[in-house]
Amino acid sequence: MNLYVPEISDEDDVMSAAFKYTAAGWYVLPVRRGSKHPGSVVKDRWQEKSSRDPEQIALWFAGTSHGLALHVGRSGAVAFDVDTPERLPELLADVLNGTGAPHQSSRPIPGRGHYLFVQPPGRRLGNGTGKLGGKWGEIRGRNGVIIAAPSQHEDADAGARYAWQATGILPVLPDVVAELLDDTGDTNDAATDAEVEAFLDQHTEAARPFLLGAAVKRLNKAYADGDSRHQATVRVLADVAREAAAGQYPARTAANELHSIFSTAMRTPRTGSDRVSSPTQARAEFSGMLAWAIAQVTPDEVQKKVRDLDARFPEPADLIAPPVEATGTEPPALDAETTSSEDYFRARVEALRAELLDTDALDKIPDLEPLVGDLLAVNTLARLVGPSGTFKSFVLLDMCGHVGTGMRWHGHYVRQGTVVYLVAEGEQGIRKRVRAWEQHHGLRMTNVLFLTRPVQAMSPEWDVLIEVMKEIKPVLIGVDTQARVSVGIEENSAKEMGLVVDRLDALRTSTGACVAVIHHTGHAGDHGRGSSSVKGALQSEIKITKKGEPLSNTVLTVKSGKQKDEAEDGDLQFMLKSIAIHGEAKPDGRPVTSLVLESLDLIPPTERPLAEGSVEWIVQQLDNANVPVEYGRRRLAEECQRLAFKASNEKLNEAARIRKNRSADRSAPPSTQPVRNSGTASQETADQTGPGPFQDRSRTSAPGAVVPSSSLGRGPRDHSGHTGPTCDVCGEPLNRSTARPGVNQHTDCIDPLSPTGLRRDRSEDRTNRSAVEAS
Repeated sequence: MNLYVPEISDEDDVMSAAFKYTAAGWYVLPVRRGSKHPGSVVKDRWQEKSSRDPEQIALWFAGTSHGLALHVGRSGAVAFDVDTPERLPELLADVLNGTGAPHQSSRPIPGRGHYLFVQPPGRRLGNGTGKLGGKWGEIRGRNGVIIAAPSQHEDADAGARYAWQATGILPVLPDVVAELLDDTGDTNDAATDAEVEAFLDQHTEAARPFLLGAAVKRLNKAYADGDSRHQATVRVLADVAREAAAGQYPARTAANELHSIFSTAMRTPRTGSDRVSSPTQARAEFSGMLAWAIAQVTPDEVQKKVRDLDARFPEPADLIAPPVEATGTEPPALDAETTSSEDYFRARVEALRAELLDTDALDKIPDLEPLVGDLLAVNTLARLVGPSGTFKSFVLLDMCGHVGTGMRWHGHYVRQGTVVYLVAEGEQGIRKRVRAWEQHHGLRMTNVLFLTRPVQAMSPEWDVLIEVMKEIKPVLIGVDTQARVSVGIEENSAKEMGLVVDRLDALRTSTGACVAVIHHTGHAGDHGRGSSSVKGALQSEIKITKKGEPLSNTVLTVKSGKQKDEAEDGDLQFMLKSIAIHGEAKPDGRPVTSLVLESLDLIPPTERPLAEGSVEWIVQQLDNANVPVEYGRRRLAEECQRLAFKASNEKLNEAARIRKNRSADRSAPPSTQPVRNSGTASQETADQTGPGPFQDRSRTSAPGAVVPSSSLGRGPRDHSGHTGPTCDVCGEPLNRSTARPGVNQHTDCIDPLSPTGLRRDRSEDRTNRSAVEAS
């Protein structure tokens, strides 16, 4: 953003003005009323304490009489403080008056005050006037501040007052003036935001990454010893910045790691202090310390660090120790104070060697503990993948409910325990899904906790999440979805996704839980979208596919697509059952519904959906559409085209044969399951509400078979000569071999609108039929 000076009105107090300045890009500091000293409130090392954090601003200025200083150096600006305008060099006077630079006056003398510019790219202008001389005033650059309106001037009693005469965007200092000024070697000031980002982007090498672990150990030890967390962090950051610049480990990785430790530590007071910080306050404070540490790095210091580390840590080949006997004891404790010595590295070598196991020692490694059958195991990373719309969230929620309650998951073993479900996507529908699950199973979904917003894996808040999970100790953590907790990460980048996997693995290792993540498949549809580096880190990958329309005929297939240490289970198949939630209705009176899973293995064959494309399914579609039974293959092919599905000639021949045979012997359709009504009922998708595919409110049963017209394919028949009983439904002579026991009704003449299967008004049917036959 462009650095600028905002409009400051007479109604603005110091705190409201501070918010305006920080929004314009300035780092600010509080100063005592009437003082010009930048450390008068924040004390020593003020350079690393300036801030743009709103919480910190409020803490500094709310209810106080403090003045306000603009941290010119860290904000990337340079200020010309003119005391005697008449002594200005002509070139400088032309620049100050002709470039539109913001101007703040402090006294009623025209031309006196501060003129602000942006530092030229690549320059580090300090507080010296260089070849411009010093008779006219001073320069404030690196390590410099100016007191700004509406602060009270130290000579207010004499009429001095800070007031902006010109505001707006700061121009870059023209070269004609910049060339007359010297760059400073002063490293007391903090680096600018642009310099910090450039440093983190530039230093990515990792010659000795183990040194970062040593730095982390030093910082944790200092905290544990009760040192000032600010001062301890500054010390470690200064050394870390030099080591990162020397190519020992990536600068950004180090900054993220130390920020996480500092932010977590600042949530609780240390012994003898009541100081705590919110995550945003801690982030702002850490940014200041990091900016100061980076500013301390000089080329000479980096070269010195390289020479020192090369001497302490020769090439690893020179340090390999001879084979040693396994002692069976723990490796020696490593003193954090010796982490930069050769002794530390040699101790690490020996400690690692002691960790090598022979074949007998392998038996001491515990096996994976099953969590859900052989699909999920405790203390592993897992992923559920599938195309969009394959009900992956319903599968994961179903697993979570069974683990929380301890019920077997559709016949499979479950280890009961606490579950945490991160609803990073679709939080509006989670309540309905849980209520439908509870109603279907007849019990509450206990021991399952829900977080209904995403937490970004690469943010400091992920460390807060880890701490919460360590306290809760769940056995299963569901993450719905991978994309929603890795916003801004390039999912096709192995490097960036590797960092996300590290964060997920940190969640696993800190809790011992199974971390199960939902993710979508790519265009090919056979593996998770994005970099394959994620799959390599998984213990289990579960693939979910869907086949069949509408929902009443939908079958979900759950396949264990990857198991590192187990034989892959056979496919598991599920139906989707619509549940009308008790006591809830839409404004128009329709019920509120959601879906639950039902395993096909636990459903009687007569109630299972037909496989889409099977001969039985084709027969069902033709019956639903009232296609005449005498049609042969060719006409059935035309009907299939009209009904928008395809069928092979072989299957159409078989369908035609089944339908004609059924008509001839009046037997029931080969499919023993009820035929779904294909009228105008809407087919609901997941989390839709309202009537489902059967148009019934109970959601527990489908209507009976569709009744084929008795005159389908033939004209009225004359039964005047028949003296035996007739069917109460169709009116035709009753054949006892195909009649329902105890009633005058054929087995295939079932009324879907009657609970008994009989028509409610038989006399009307017989009257109507007699009228037809008489005509």
